[in-house]
Amino acid sequence: MKNLFLKLALILLICSCSKQEINNKKKYKRFFLIDSVSQVSQQYGVIKREIYVSGLDTILNQLKIINNKKIDSAVSHFYNLKIEKLDLNTNKAYLKYFSPVPLFNKDSITLIESYFTYLDLIKDSLIVMEIPILPNQEIVFEYNFGEKNKGLIGMIFELHTKKLSENDSIEIIKSRLFVDVEPLTPNLFIDIYK
Repeated sequence: MKNLFLKLALILLICSCSKQEINNKKKYKRFFLIDSVSQVSQQYGVIKREIYVSGLDTILNQLKIINNKKIDSAVSHFYNLKIEKLDLNTNKAYLKYFSPVPLFNKDSITLIESYFTYLDLIKDSLIVMEIPILPNQEIVFEYNFGEKNKGLIGMIFELHTKKLSENDSIEIIKSRLFVDVEPLTPNLFIDIYK
């Protein structure tokens, strides 16, 4: 039953659109905002924040704190993605993500699960694929999304528990990163989680 809601919602969204409609429905514009002058950035370093915008919706995504021209992965939440074109329809992706959540208090926070979910084109059907992924570890996978498109549409999801007291009360901490390669994207995962 893991992720049943996510999979059902994606199936409904995908069934209502063909591959061509998904490619043409560039709903979100994504870009980075850079803050190097605020009081917060003076204390922590340059702040680079990825933002998705559609109409009046603004969705925050990756957060990169940069000190001495290097990303401080201990306090940043981001991914690195490299894509190679293998043939006419197949791409190979190298994905690694960094999460600060477990670093805040290792004794009280436990990672329950983390996975990368993405859309793959198999024959004429879009399929929801899922791969387990851990922070700071790279996964390599192949996917299909058409002849001209290197596009990858996906989401990294983390679920943590935080022990609040000795009587076993816990807090659930969820985090997600939307994964895209195009500056204009129809990322269906955003529609599910907004």
